[in-house]
Amino acid sequence: RRNEFNLSYFISLLILNIAGGLAHVYIHKSEKVKNKSWALLSASLIYLTEIVLLILLMVFLHSGDNFWPLKLMMWYMLLMMGSIWLTGFLFVQNLVVFVIGITTYFAATFDVATSTVNLNSENELVSELDRLLTTSLYTSTAHFVIFIHIAMLASSYMHERASRKRFFQRLMITYQQDKIISSKVKHGKLQKELLFNMLPPRVVNQLEEQGYDTGSWEQLKVVSARHQGVSILFADIPNFQEFASAAEPSYIMEYLNEVFESFDNLCDLYDVYKVETVADSYVAAVGIVTGAILDRKISMSTYNEDLLDWESKADPRSPNAKEFGVSGSTLMSSSSGNSKLREAGQSNTESMIAFAKAIVQEAHLVTQPVLNTPTEIRVGVHTGSCMSGIVGSQNLRYCLFGDTMNTAARMQQNGLPGCIHTTREVVGLAPEHSWAARHQIFVKGKGSMQTYLLRVTKDGTSDVGSE
Repeated sequence: RRNEFNLSYFISLLILNIAGGLAHVYIHKSEKVKNKSWALLSASLIYLTEIVLLILLMVFLHSGDNFWPLKLMMWYMLLMMGSIWLTGFLFVQNLVVFVIGITTYFAATFDVATSTVNLNSENELVSELDRLLTTSLYTSTAHFVIFIHIAMLASSYMHERASRKRFFQRLMITYQQDKIISSKVKHGKLQKELLFNMLPPRVVNQLEEQGYDTGSWEQLKVVSARHQGVSILFADIPNFQEFASAAEPSYIMEYLNEVFESFDNLCDLYDVYKVETVADSYVAAVGIVTGAILDRKISMSTYNEDLLDWESKADPRSPNAKEFGVSGSTLMSSSSGNSKLREAGQSNTESMIAFAKAIVQEAHLVTQPVLNTPTEIRVGVHTGSCMSGIVGSQNLRYCLFGDTMNTAARMQQNGLPGCIHTTREVVGLAPEHSWAARHQIFVKGKGSMQTYLLRVTKDGTSDVGSE
């Protein structure tokens, strides 16, 4: 019967394991089975079937042996450990196997182990000793089986709990890392957006490449450049101090925000770059970031500072040419190699004059506090060369330097409300407007200069300016 048990159980194990392997392959390969956890369930069912089959075969084919409880326990524990080892320490799975296995174990073996039927009828004493041995072995192995099962259940529970804890810890760490990364990316984008609002995109990209480090002149030179054909505008409110001292600071801030916001809204329309605002002054430029750009890095050979001198002469074909004293030979003497510079200067100047007219008109729509009168601004414009860059490492500001900036500022300071005050260079580049020559005026840092006015009406048209 021992051979019959071994052969039967070997064939049963072979068939069940082949069936389990085929089931695994089907579940993992088939597209019809979406939930691959069925593979674990099929493995548990195979091992559970093997355990039940082991108990039944041992009882019916091997019960004539007094040591069958010991052999059953050894095979039973071997299968149990194999199932746990190969399918994982899942508590619920082991609990189900434990309940079904123990139920089958005691249901199938209890009657056989406690039977009073003589195993050896020829010798009653031997039969009694056989029953005693079988009962003792059964009792011992049953307790051991229960103990091992409980130990395995406790182990699987603790292992699963620890695994879940580690999983949630990793999940929380991953979540926190993702949150930190997302926050850094968000803050990085916000900081970059703020920088784009403060600095030109070219400068921001260069600063990003060098780690936003501007601690040395060599690093500053990377973001610095010289520009030609740049048209610069200064605008302010001439009677600002009259009402600024009498009004609440919050009202003044709200008023300036309304005025300058209307100017900002016109920048994209006229392809103008806002440089800065200081108190009631508004500074803008064309040819630095927007418009026709002619620039070189400071480390390269720079342009000749006098390249725009010939542009100070008005077009002889314009109606005002005689008034400005310009002859045709003046322009013909200019080098053809400077045509690109002249085109850039003309384009940038025209954009700036159009923008200047628009902001004068827009300012009329805003009422001044205290005075309750429409806002009038004075505008100064000049076209020429300048340098751009960042100075310092705290509170980064994009600054323009050069005589063009100073001249535009002087034009604004010596201008008139509602007028565009400019230089001979600008008139030469935009002669089609109704410029009116002023008397020679003294300009600080420049001496006596011939300047021109263009008065802008409330509807945006221009007429001949006057002192």
